[in-house]
Amino acid sequence: MSDKDDPQGRPNKKPDDPKGGAYTVLVADNYRIPDESALLGESKFSSLEEAKAACRQIVDECLEKYHKPGMTSEDLLGYYCSGGEHPWIAGEPAGSRFDAREYARERCLEICREEDKALKYLRIDELPAELAALIPVIEVALQRKSLKEKEEKALHMLREQIARMPEPMPDQSFVLCHDSSIPKNPKTGERRHSFSVHLTPRGFHFHWHSDTFMQCNAPEHKDWRPHSCNWVDHVFWKVYFHGTGRLDRRVGTVSEMMEEMKKHFASEEVELIAYSNKGDRGIDWQEEPIQTADAHPMRSRAP
Repeated sequence: MSDKDDPQGRPNKKPDDPKGGAYTVLVADNYRIPDESALLGESKFSSLEEAKAACRQIVDECLEKYHKPGMTSEDLLGYYCSGGEHPWIAGEPAGSRFDAREYARERCLEICREEDKALKYLRIDELPAELAALIPVIEVALQRKSLKEKEEKALHMLREQIARMPEPMPDQSFVLCHDSSIPKNPKTGERRHSFSVHLTPRGFHFHWHSDTFMQCNAPEHKDWRPHSCNWVDHVFWKVYFHGTGRLDRRVGTVSEMMEEMKKHFASEEVELIAYSNKGDRGIDWQEEPIQTADAHPMRSRAP
């Protein structure tokens, strides 16, 4: 990295305008390619301290936008580094450069100090009833004749892991899901259901949503093609095993979801997906429900 680049490799040229300030603050998105075409804006300042104060304000505003009570410093920093605004100063001395990511790291530790401290403690002291309700679903899935060896192994591992709780989980995540995708012969008004279950060292996530097929009459489509609308989240649960629990989400009734899953998984025509991963992959822990149904979603929403 040359002395004309910022810590992320973006150009650090001095401003050419002699009438402008001695220091120029340039801003770009963290996730974009570090070149001048990705610039979001720039401002000129007469002193280095003013320029650094402006950079700190930009980072602080990004962190304030992304932060939610209950987030860890790792989560918050991850959001900033993947999509936040990255300011740097053109023309600043090489020995006193402002490092936006390092400043963001320090601020994340300050903002999320309470949640980081709470991560040491396990919140559950017994098997959650919602996870226990998943075992009969797994038993139904294991009876499928079309079950592949890899999926069968993952289901057995998932069942064993649930039975061992609340013992700490190994560094492994489990996924059980059904996404009906587009049926072979879709009909207008037909309702499609999708289920997903995630169990990770961090917590568990249940999601049951549905949408409705509608006919697409766009002239460019020669063949009949369906598209979905009226998306409804019937169940959206996220429960953390550690921390304060302020990010937990409990939307809908899990017992209804488990009954629906058993009905769907009992059919060989329904695709079942089961697998395990190392670590805590496969889930966006900050995702929120898009649209939730009423107290009795299947009766109130389904056509």
